Amino acid sequence: MKAVNTQRGPRNLRWLSLGLPVLGLLVAACGWGFVWSGQEIERWHLLGLAGVATALLLLMAGAAAMLAWQLHRSQAEMQQVKARFEAASDAARQREQDMRAAHQALDDSEKRLRGVTDNLPALISYIGCDSRYRFSNAKYQSWLGVDPAAMRGKTVEEALGPEVHARTRADLARAFAGERVRAERHGTWLGLEGHYLAEYIPDLAEDGSVRGCYAITIDITERHDAELRLKRSEWQLAQLMDNLPATVGYFDLAERCQYANHAVFRVLGVARADVPGISLRDALGEANYAQHLPYLPEVLKGRRVRFEGRIPYRGDEAHFQANLVPHLSEDGTLRGFYVISYDITALKQAQQQQARVEQRLRAIADNLPVLISYINQDERYEFANATFQAWAGLDPAAMIGRTMRDLVGPVLYGEREPYIRTALQGQRIGFDIHSTALGVTRHLQTQYIPDMRPDGSVAGFYGISIDVTTQKAVERELGLLARFDALTGLANRFQFNEKLPEALARCQRSGRALALMFLDVDHFKRINDTLGHAVGDGALKEFARRLCRIVRATDTVARLAGDEFVVILEGLNNEDEPQLIAAKILAEVSRPFDLNECRLAVTTSVGIACTGTGRVTAAELLARADKALYEAKATGRNRYECAPLAA
Repeated sequence: MKAVNTQRGPRNLRWLSLGLPVLGLLVAACGWGFVWSGQEIERWHLLGLAGVATALLLLMAGAAAMLAWQLHRSQAEMQQVKARFEAASDAARQREQDMRAAHQALDDSEKRLRGVTDNLPALISYIGCDSRYRFSNAKYQSWLGVDPAAMRGKTVEEALGPEVHARTRADLARAFAGERVRAERHGTWLGLEGHYLAEYIPDLAEDGSVRGCYAITIDITERHDAELRLKRSEWQLAQLMDNLPATVGYFDLAERCQYANHAVFRVLGVARADVPGISLRDALGEANYAQHLPYLPEVLKGRRVRFEGRIPYRGDEAHFQANLVPHLSEDGTLRGFYVISYDITALKQAQQQQARVEQRLRAIADNLPVLISYINQDERYEFANATFQAWAGLDPAAMIGRTMRDLVGPVLYGEREPYIRTALQGQRIGFDIHSTALGVTRHLQTQYIPDMRPDGSVAGFYGISIDVTTQKAVERELGLLARFDALTGLANRFQFNEKLPEALARCQRSGRALALMFLDVDHFKRINDTLGHAVGDGALKEFARRLCRIVRATDTVARLAGDEFVVILEGLNNEDEPQLIAAKILAEVSRPFDLNECRLAVTTSVGIACTGTGRVTAAELLARADKALYEAKATGRNRYECAPLAA
């Protein structure tokens, strides 16, 4: 497209305005020259010609003056058009920047919100009242092999099958009726074997009607009766409408419109015949003009102003952003101002929707028994859920903008610092810590999940801490059960197999002898068969108590199985010491057992194996003690035998 030379017209007018007077002067000079020359021309004819030349000269001078005036007017109009174009361009650029910022804010919010749901150990979905999925997180893919994107718009039966639909139909119906439903599933659930907690939470509108429900399924297999971890989250975002139309108008100092673009006529309903000349008040209407009025004094002082307002539009309410831009001449004199407005209704609707989504998601996060936070790359909190208040007494609102060091102190921060560094380097890290606050000590299982930007840099990290105190207590109890005999409370075979090698290692280092006793109850099967297992169990418990009374507290007494017991004697002073202890055991056991009004005579046989000068393994020592026990029983029972020392 050819560029238009806006200077060519004025330049041509300038040459014409100069040329016409010059031509007039030449004609006049020729006329008067003929008058005074000596040629044979009638003088009155020559005088007439000179007069005509003079008149032509005056006419040309007037035309030149008129052309000069038109040139000046054209330049002023061109300057005014240029200023209008620049003001409109500025407003368009500003609008584009605002839209980009809004899009970026929504994208960041969506990433963070979905990042939380996809990293929670739970199946999370939103089901509309038509029983169709609106949202499902990434755990459906990793747990069930079902694509979350493919689930959207499908019913429960279509997405997960008729069996799941049959088991959840009643719970969903109650949720759609406004009832919060919580159901524990055992066995096979959603194709997974174990224990699961399913919760259906109705989504209530402001008028109390049910719009749908949140469905959350959490794996509680490993925790059993520990406190259930409820992880629910959903991020629903709205897109921002693009290409917003702008209205541009230019007004003089008397607030009279001198220019308006097409959007002014379309949006404000101003008639084209009213421009120029219509006042700003008449163009905007009283209600809209009242919103502009407080800012007009500023623009009339030469200051640029921007503000937001609302107007009724086509039976609804529209939001706008107005820019009042002063028009200054080159010497700084105010000549008028521009009113540039663009529709931000879509932006406002998106912001309101985002606020509703964030409010809904915060309600979910605040009700989870989990500490959830987001910490930026400067280690400052940008999000914290209400569980911080319940567990640590920290106000989530007061945490925003503060650093972790400020909140937890230098000591606790020092414990967490290596994990923070790892997360800020883009690596996911998990660790366990103990936290004491408000008089309660909790065992927290914590995950730091980095928030990665598209360019690979780390914007911050998510912190998720789960209270596993109950689970750890159960694990400790299971550990005790795994190492101790349930009937007698003595160490069991598992613990004995740990203790004996350790005792042998200490024996080697100290140079002091060690002895292993292998004992059993004589004719124990007869006791069980004739008196019953209850009496037999009572005899075993009494036998264990008497053994513990005889040996030292530093010695180890263990029950291997049935009526088989072992005793590890460490730090012996001489070779006769094990035999003296064995004799005491025989005497102590031979005293009658009083068991539930049953007086019982019990004896025991003992096999003893001692370490010699050479090295001996635990298995070898146990085998020698077992052989000595066999010999004691073979030679009459109620006695002890010592195995020969190892070479």
